[in-house]
Amino acid sequence: MNLSIPKFLLVGAALATLSLTSGCSQASSSAQPTTSAPPVVNTPPVTTVQAAPTLPTTPEMTEATAEIPPTTEKPATIPPSIAPTSPLAQVVRLAQAGVDESIIMVYVTNSSRTFNLDADKIVYLTDLGLPTEVVTAMMAQDLQLQQAFAASQAEQQTQQAQQAQQAQQTQQTQQAQEDQTATEPAPASTAETVTPPAPVTENYFDDTLSPYGNWVVVNGYGRCWRPAVCTYNPGWQPYCDRGHWVYTDCGWYWSSDYSWGATFHYGRWFRDTRAGWCWSPDTVWAPSWVTWRYSNNYCGWAPLPPRTYCQPGVGIVYQGGNVSVGLSFGLGAGCFTFVPTQHFCDPHPRNYCATPSQSAQIYNNTTVINNIRIHGSGHNQIVVNNGIPVQGVVNTTQRPIRPVPVHQIDNAFAHGGPSQQGDRPSRVSTRPDLNGHTGNSIQASGPSRTEPAPVVSGHL
Repeated sequence: MNLSIPKFLLVGAALATLSLTSGCSQASSSAQPTTSAPPVVNTPPVTTVQAAPTLPTTPEMTEATAEIPPTTEKPATIPPSIAPTSPLAQVVRLAQAGVDESIIMVYVTNSSRTFNLDADKIVYLTDLGLPTEVVTAMMAQDLQLQQAFAASQAEQQTQQAQQAQQAQQTQQTQQAQEDQTATEPAPASTAETVTPPAPVTENYFDDTLSPYGNWVVVNGYGRCWRPAVCTYNPGWQPYCDRGHWVYTDCGWYWSSDYSWGATFHYGRWFRDTRAGWCWSPDTVWAPSWVTWRYSNNYCGWAPLPPRTYCQPGVGIVYQGGNVSVGLSFGLGAGCFTFVPTQHFCDPHPRNYCATPSQSAQIYNNTTVINNIRIHGSGHNQIVVNNGIPVQGVVNTTQRPIRPVPVHQIDNAFAHGGPSQQGDRPSRVSTRPDLNGHTGNSIQASGPSRTEPAPVVSGHL
């Protein structure tokens, strides 16, 4: 027979058991000796630090972040004529890195090895922008080391003379024995291996300009080249130092003394607020890529900015729009070089440049001249920069100006490299066009890079 125990009886039994257990525990605790309670340690409350909320990105923050300073993409290289481990190579690396002149001087005067400068290396160091004092110190250090070496050699010659004589006698004896047993080598082939000239590639400017500066990335312009001369000459600017103007059959041509003078006929120069003057590459040749300002007393010019091109039948195009005669391209007085008109054709116009304060005043009293056109048609197109009126210069200087054929100017690299004619015209003639007008007909050398025409010198 099934017996069902009510739930309330089970609950009651459980409560009774708990009461007995509690009583026993109290009795047991009362029998134990009393011990003092441990001291209470007041622990300071733990403060929870919340992470700072993420601020929303504002347009100002985005613009500030976008202004990233230029970063070096590819370090400048050293010409093959300079041994990579030589003291001269170390000086070149210091100069390319922009190290202060005083530190380079200390390195030069403490060098225990000679720099072995010759004419080509001195020209390279000058093109690199290395101060004259440093070059002079290297030559003086070489002379001192050579004199010390000669003195030590003189002391050793007496001791080495007898040893050399004995060694020579021993060597002659051994050589005589070897000649009796050695067989004659087979005659070398007289066939000469001829290596054809390497064609110019898209990396042409990369290879030729790297020894004279650094390739950097500039926001808004991309990959550009910055000459090392800017490091030691903060006042340097293109179309100003180490060059002069020559009037040619393609207009005003900037004849540069720099080994990297091609940058004045290809590409565009601009001045970045952080990097200074930089060059943006381009492959179209011109006698000069400059805009002009003119008055009766002064001539001025400034490099045309990037995104400036020349289109047939249109002329200059800037940022996709046609350029009027008086457009300033946003170039201020600081971008211009001003010289008195009487010294415009001087071999060293840099010596007559106006000061910055004078340039600001001259800038406001001169007229903009944008007179660049493309002449010819098809593959015979060429850019011509007429710029400053020739007759105005003649009237001021009282000297005739005879145009020089541009292909006769003896400055090979300025046209595309040593023994490289590039895209400059080989001949410019004058003949009537289809409308009966007289214009320039240009015969250009074209894009061929493997068979350059020779360069012949010319004079004004």
